Amino acid sequence: MHLPRVLVKLQIFLCLAFTCLLTGIAHAQTPGCQYADAQQSPIYTSPISVCLLCGIVNPGMAVDGDMSTSSSIRANIGQGFIGQLLTLQQGAVAGDSIRLKLGLPGGISDPALLGSVRLQLYLSSNPADGPVLLNSSTVRVSAAGGNLLEAVMPVTTASDAILVSLGGSLTALTTLEVYYAELIVRKARPDEASAAAQVCAGATATLTAINTSGVVVKWYDAPDGGNELFTGETFNTPAIQPPGATFYIGSSRNGCANTTREPVTVTALPLPAAPVPASTTRQVCLGATAQLSVALPQAGYTYTWFDAAAAGNVVGSGATVDVTPLAEGTYAYYVEAAASGCASTSRARSEVTVAALPAAPALAVSSIQVCNGGSVSFSVQNPVAGAIYRWYNAASGGTPLFTGTLLTIPALTADTTFYVEAVSADGCTSATRTTVQAEVLAPPAAPQIDAAAVCAGGSTELQVKNPVAGQVYNWYNVQANGAPFHSGTSYVTPALTNPVSYYVEAVGNNGCTSARNTAIVTIHGAPVAAALENGTIELCAGNTATFSVAAPVAGYTYRWYSQEAGGQVLYTGPDFTTPALAAAANYYVEAVSENGCVGSTRSVATAAVTASPAAPELEGASVCAGQPAELKIKDPVPGIIYRWYETSAGGPVLYSGNSYTTAPLTAGQNYYVDAVTAGGCASAARSAVMASLLPQLSAPGLSVGNTSVSSITFQWSSVAGATGYEVSLNNGQTFMVPSSGTTGTMHTVTNLAPIQSVALQVRALGENSCQHSELSAAVAGITANPGGEPIYIPEAFSPNGDGRNDLLKVYGSTVVAVEMQVYNILGQRVYASKDWSRGWDGTVDGRALPMGVYAYMARVTVRSGVVMVMRGKVMIVR
Repeated sequence: MHLPRVLVKLQIFLCLAFTCLLTGIAHAQTPGCQYADAQQSPIYTSPISVCLLCGIVNPGMAVDGDMSTSSSIRANIGQGFIGQLLTLQQGAVAGDSIRLKLGLPGGISDPALLGSVRLQLYLSSNPADGPVLLNSSTVRVSAAGGNLLEAVMPVTTASDAILVSLGGSLTALTTLEVYYAELIVRKARPDEASAAAQVCAGATATLTAINTSGVVVKWYDAPDGGNELFTGETFNTPAIQPPGATFYIGSSRNGCANTTREPVTVTALPLPAAPVPASTTRQVCLGATAQLSVALPQAGYTYTWFDAAAAGNVVGSGATVDVTPLAEGTYAYYVEAAASGCASTSRARSEVTVAALPAAPALAVSSIQVCNGGSVSFSVQNPVAGAIYRWYNAASGGTPLFTGTLLTIPALTADTTFYVEAVSADGCTSATRTTVQAEVLAPPAAPQIDAAAVCAGGSTELQVKNPVAGQVYNWYNVQANGAPFHSGTSYVTPALTNPVSYYVEAVGNNGCTSARNTAIVTIHGAPVAAALENGTIELCAGNTATFSVAAPVAGYTYRWYSQEAGGQVLYTGPDFTTPALAAAANYYVEAVSENGCVGSTRSVATAAVTASPAAPELEGASVCAGQPAELKIKDPVPGIIYRWYETSAGGPVLYSGNSYTTAPLTAGQNYYVDAVTAGGCASAARSAVMASLLPQLSAPGLSVGNTSVSSITFQWSSVAGATGYEVSLNNGQTFMVPSSGTTGTMHTVTNLAPIQSVALQVRALGENSCQHSELSAAVAGITANPGGEPIYIPEAFSPNGDGRNDLLKVYGSTVVAVEMQVYNILGQRVYASKDWSRGWDGTVDGRALPMGVYAYMARVTVRSGVVMVMRGKVMIVR
């Protein structure tokens, strides 16, 4: 409850040079968590010696939660300060602020009076920092109406209270009204990137708050109230649509929030619409460039072209791009628009169909000769239906002379080259034009014939030099007039013994005849037959041989043939290389002197071809690990060399011979062999052979068969692949052949004493010692008892408490002592006893064992003093 104001005034006026303290005023309501809720007053700051009319009126009204009521600090003329300490509900840290609502007679209009108000931070009732005057630059003061003002003081250190005091050099009685002290928790704010965040429509944004030390950051969708979206410094927004969204950063400590939230606006940029291609289909010819473009491109947009409707490869950028497909077919291209980094949601499709180029036209002739002024025609061979053919007088460009499959020039007076191109139904032009030559002939020039020389009695062929296609050459034996005795570009003379002259004229297609030229034939002697450096060469099938003339005569020509007489010339020159040969062959060489005379005989050159041997058949080998394997040639051929490799082709030769011994093997390995003749001819392929490792055999299953007073017969199952068996009575220290033979499956131990126990082991033998199996598990047998001392151990018992067969015991009329041990299938001992009369009830440590098979070993002593060791299995049945 508030004290009556009259009483307060009375108390204030009675304060003189002693402390006035008014406390215990009741709060009008509970203050919010950010407001001071306790106070201590008055607080004097020395020096104060006399303070007339000083005091604190209604101190509790500064912390009562009512923002319209206040305490009053009154100070008079004097030195020092009197104040009120306001305690905050929440501790303040550096970076926070404390807001005070105060009242002064002159409001904020009197700077001197502002300098009489002092603020100071406290922690645990002690000053935490130095005092600050209200007119200090560190305190932000603003008018709050009338004589009221708000002062915001930054917190520079940890504190939990603020001292508000009035004093200094006052000249009159002054009252400072204190309405409240409010803690402003430091406010988190967005980082630079978040403050300017932009996203594409439908995307999310990642916002980050800074200035978060000592506060809890929460994100809201409204400046007040609203929905709490996330707690933490980094907030991933939901998808944002244009024009954007504003989020608010709330800051709190210990659940007490800063009442002002910091807005963060994210701008959502609209997505551009999918572009519209100027044309959705284009057709170009192979090798040509197709231009793709966007209809009505938008300013500020960028356009990117791809080879797929989604993802894919970029083929170009811009409103217009050029593409050049490399093969005929239909190609799809896709364009997307982007603005401010945001791409359209879909891409627009444009197709480019690439048509094949037609082949260059084939012509009936590539050249033609015509007399001056004559007509000439050219035609396309096998014209393609639907194609057109254009004729030019230029290799490229130019204007067509004619369009069609047949070009006719009625009167040609000069040599001309014509060109023709094909244009397909798709409008594609052949890559090249086909050339045809038209040669206009004047009266033909007189033919040139080289003089010839033959051996006496020989003939020669006279040739017109550089005969012109289409001309006829007539041969005469007179220089003028007369009738031709032969027509053609060449003439083979009869056998000549004396020099002779012939005369030749040229007749063009137009009937023009040239002057006659003379061809003189002289007589020479025949050259000597050619001698060979190597008349016979041996080679492998598939190879070539080179034959050479020994000491070729300067000026002589040497011609090679495949037959002894006649035939076609295979090669001209002193050295002749045959083609690759599969069989033996003879070649023949003749000498031709420098005057053209041919030797009377041809010399023979023989290529003796050796066939490649067949790839060899091999015998593999199987050995133990760590042993070498000997690999062999099956039926080696005498005179053939066998080379061994590790690879099927290439690689170094490991060894040459009919067999090869490998290095010790750790794994199976293939080797390869080829066959080579003494002449070095190798088989076409290499044969493969395997060197493998032998497997180890399985151990036989051993059991006891028949027993007698002096013998025990053991038997075992046969093992696949075994060549025999060995048995051991001393755990493998020594072995012996079974009594039934090496390959037998029984062994009898004889000459034993009655009731004698014998343990036996057996192993299977392989072809090689590394194949021998492991020793079987030892099995013991006992000879019969001639003294009639039968001992019985049941094969099963049922410890179920029904009084029948509940115990496992050793039974015998002559048994005097038993030591028994029982084991489970894991080899763990579950029972041991020397008291044979008690028996075993199927438990261990009082716990019943499960049904199953258990192994036992019993050491039984009978009246005769004989000790028998018995082993076996017993089943618990429940």
